[in-house]
Amino acid sequence: MSQLGPQELFNLFQAVKPRGAEERTMGGSPAAVVNGNMFMRIRRTQFVLRLSEAHRTELLRQPGAEVFEAIPGRPMAEYIVVPPSVLRDSRVLQHWVQRSYEYTAGLAPQAKSGLPKAQPRTQSVKTTQIKQVDG
Repeated sequence: MSQLGPQELFNLFQAVKPRGAEERTMGGSPAAVVNGNMFMRIRRTQFVLRLSEAHRTELLRQPGAEVFEAIPGRPMAEYIVVPPSVLRDSRVLQHWVQRSYEYTAGLAPQAKSGLPKAQPRTQSVKTTQIKQVDG
């Protein structure tokens, strides 16, 4: 099977996204989140799932599966690129997506940033006296 194109991956993503999952855009591509934690995303031509250690080991046995690297040389250990053999079978893919969703839903919710939300800027004019030097 040749690689799926962006529209095919997007359609597949929409078809298998669990109810209750929040959809966000990350790096211009769709991602699915539960409790603030990403569990599924598309990155270029890759369909990526977050999995438990046991499920990562199982999926990595399949040809074409690999640890996801958002930046080359910097693996994201819990995230696996789904191999073409799984992408070809919607039932099998749905099974893996459900495993990913359940694993991620069991993680601690992502903490919200402690930083206050940015407030609109107001013009603050500080008046200072400028001495004019006659020379």
